[in-house]
Amino acid sequence: VQRTAESAALMLPGDCPKLAGGRGLSRADVVEPALLRPHIEHSLRAAAGCFRENRPDHAGELRLTVLVALEGQAGPRVWAHVGPLPPRPARPVRVWTAGAPRQNARAKDSDWVRQREGLEALKGDEVEEIVLVDSAGDLLEGLSSNFFALVGGSLQTAEEGVLMGTVRAAALDVCAREGVPVERRAPKAADMAAWEGAFISSTSRLLLPVDEIARVSASGAVLEKRTFPRSPLADRLERLVLEDVQRRSESVFF
Repeated sequence: VQRTAESAALMLPGDCPKLAGGRGLSRADVVEPALLRPHIEHSLRAAAGCFRENRPDHAGELRLTVLVALEGQAGPRVWAHVGPLPPRPARPVRVWTAGAPRQNARAKDSDWVRQREGLEALKGDEVEEIVLVDSAGDLLEGLSSNFFALVGGSLQTAEEGVLMGTVRAAALDVCAREGVPVERRAPKAADMAAWEGAFISSTSRLLLPVDEIARVSASGAVLEKRTFPRSPLADRLERLVLEDVQRRSESVFF
């Protein structure tokens, strides 16, 4: 809820009142977390009820997607989609570095889904994620994830030019609790040979260790590749983040 409200505040103009005669929400309704939360919960409950009616046989977890639509004659609206949560990716997990940083990375803008289509098509089915790299060779974030490098027992992850993902926050909290050093700066592609490992994180992947990372050309040709052995620290962080996410979870349907 907090992250959605922050994204709406970054994208909405300051003078966006509730439209006269519309059914939409006011600007305050979508940029103030306390006001936004009941609208998100109501929409999620409705979507979950619809899913259960259509898929009464489904016994697994659900993936919840919330969209705050900021445009249109009705004014801001909250929508939700509920579907089956896909399984976490099987190992080996392969990642490519390519592309360029996105604009307004702090906001979770649904238009990014359209903008990244070319890179999604480039990676195909064998590659789990593409990590964006800037002109200085800094590795920032994935198309739908945050990115970490494990270097000398410390975790490196970009603090600027990225979306602050919720699982990223959980991973940083776990590191603080467990005494794992964190460097809040973007890992350098040029330092890849010195890494002990890498991770990507998102709500569906949680903290997922990377087995292979490659630098590729605009056409997808592999220019440099690095593979990582299984790391006890990587496996431990993966497990601790899973436990932390479970502990933070709350019921929204009942």
